Amino acid sequence: MLTFDGRIVRYDLRRNDRGSFDRYTVESPVSHVELERALFWELSARGYERRERRKESDRYVVNYVLKGQPDATLMADYSRVDEHGARARLVLTRRALEL
Repeated sequence: MLTFDGRIVRYDLRRNDRGSFDRYTVESPVSHVELERALFWELSARGYERRERRKESDRYVVNYVLKGQPDATLMADYSRVDEHGARARLVLTRRALEL
Protein backbone atom coordinates (compact mmCIF):
# COMPACT_ATOMS: atom_id res chain seq x y z
CA MET A 1 0.00 0.00 0.00
CA LEU A 2 1.30 3.41 -0.98
CA THR A 3 0.23 6.61 0.75
CA PHE A 4 0.26 9.93 -1.10
CA ASP A 5 -2.12 12.77 -1.89
CA GLY A 6 -4.36 11.48 -4.68
CA ARG A 7 -7.19 9.17 -5.61
CA ILE A 8 -7.55 6.32 -8.07
CA VAL A 9 -9.85 7.38 -10.91
CA ARG A 10 -9.37 4.32 -13.13
CA TYR A 11 -8.06 0.76 -13.00
CA ASP A 12 -7.26 -1.52 -15.95
CA LEU A 13 -5.89 -5.03 -16.17
CA ARG A 14 -3.65 -5.12 -19.26
CA ARG A 15 -2.58 -8.35 -20.90
CA ASN A 16 0.03 -8.68 -23.62
CA ASP A 17 2.80 -11.04 -24.72
CA ARG A 18 4.93 -9.98 -21.71
CA GLY A 19 2.24 -10.89 -19.16
CA SER A 20 -0.57 -9.26 -17.17
CA PHE A 21 -0.25 -5.79 -15.68
CA ASP A 22 -2.25 -3.71 -13.23
CA ARG A 23 -2.60 -0.10 -14.40
CA TYR A 24 -3.84 2.55 -11.99
CA THR A 25 -4.65 6.12 -13.03
CA VAL A 26 -4.40 8.51 -10.09
CA GLU A 27 -5.29 12.19 -9.96
CA SER A 28 -3.74 14.43 -7.34
CA PRO A 29 -4.26 18.04 -6.21
CA VAL A 30 -0.48 18.59 -6.13
CA SER A 31 1.93 19.17 -9.03
CA HIS A 32 3.45 16.22 -10.88
CA VAL A 33 6.85 17.15 -9.40
CA GLU A 34 5.50 17.08 -5.82
CA LEU A 35 3.64 13.82 -6.46
CA GLU A 36 6.78 12.13 -7.82
CA ARG A 37 8.84 13.38 -4.89
CA ALA A 38 6.35 11.98 -2.35
CA LEU A 39 6.06 8.62 -4.10
CA PHE A 40 9.81 8.23 -4.59
CA TRP A 41 10.47 9.11 -0.94
CA GLU A 42 8.18 6.26 0.13
CA LEU A 43 9.53 3.78 -2.42
CA SER A 44 13.19 4.57 -1.71
CA ALA A 45 12.57 3.73 1.96
CA ARG A 46 11.53 0.27 0.69
CA GLY A 47 14.72 -0.18 -1.35
CA TYR A 48 13.56 1.01 -4.78
CA GLU A 49 15.79 2.97 -7.14
CA ARG A 50 14.61 5.51 -9.73
CA ARG A 51 15.48 5.11 -13.42
CA GLU A 52 14.42 8.00 -15.60
CA ARG A 53 12.97 7.16 -19.01
CA ARG A 54 11.69 10.54 -20.14
CA LYS A 55 11.89 14.02 -18.63
CA GLU A 56 10.02 17.05 -19.98
CA SER A 57 8.57 20.16 -18.37
CA ASP A 58 5.03 18.73 -18.32
CA ARG A 59 5.73 14.98 -18.25
CA TYR A 60 8.02 12.65 -16.33
CA VAL A 61 8.29 8.91 -17.00
CA VAL A 62 10.30 6.74 -14.65
CA ASN A 63 10.78 3.13 -13.57
CA TYR A 64 11.14 2.28 -9.90
CA VAL A 65 13.28 -0.82 -9.65
CA LEU A 66 13.76 -3.08 -6.64
CA LYS A 67 17.22 -4.63 -6.87
CA GLY A 68 17.10 -8.37 -7.51
CA GLN A 69 13.33 -8.41 -8.04
CA PRO A 70 12.47 -7.45 -11.64
CA ASP A 71 8.80 -8.43 -11.18
CA ALA A 72 8.51 -5.70 -8.52
CA THR A 73 9.33 -2.90 -11.00
CA LEU A 74 6.82 -0.06 -11.09
CA MET A 75 6.40 2.06 -14.22
CA ALA A 76 5.21 5.60 -13.52
CA ASP A 77 4.06 8.26 -15.98
CA TYR A 78 3.47 11.66 -14.35
CA SER A 79 1.80 14.52 -16.22
CA ARG A 80 0.03 17.81 -15.62
CA VAL A 81 -3.76 17.85 -15.54
CA ASP A 82 -4.09 21.61 -16.07
CA GLU A 83 -1.98 24.23 -17.83
CA HIS A 84 -0.85 25.78 -14.53
CA GLY A 85 0.62 22.50 -13.26
CA ALA A 86 -1.34 22.69 -10.00
CA ARG A 87 -2.80 19.18 -10.42
CA ALA A 88 -1.22 15.96 -11.60
CA ARG A 89 -2.11 12.63 -13.15
CA LEU A 90 -0.10 9.50 -12.49
CA VAL A 91 -0.41 6.29 -14.47
CA LEU A 92 1.23 3.58 -12.37
CA THR A 93 1.76 0.14 -13.88
CA ARG A 94 3.03 -3.03 -12.22
CA ARG A 95 3.10 -6.71 -13.05
CA ALA A 96 -0.15 -8.30 -11.89
CA LEU A 97 0.19 -10.77 -9.04
CA GLU A 98 -0.43 -14.36 -10.10
CA LEU A 99 -2.89 -16.17 -7.87
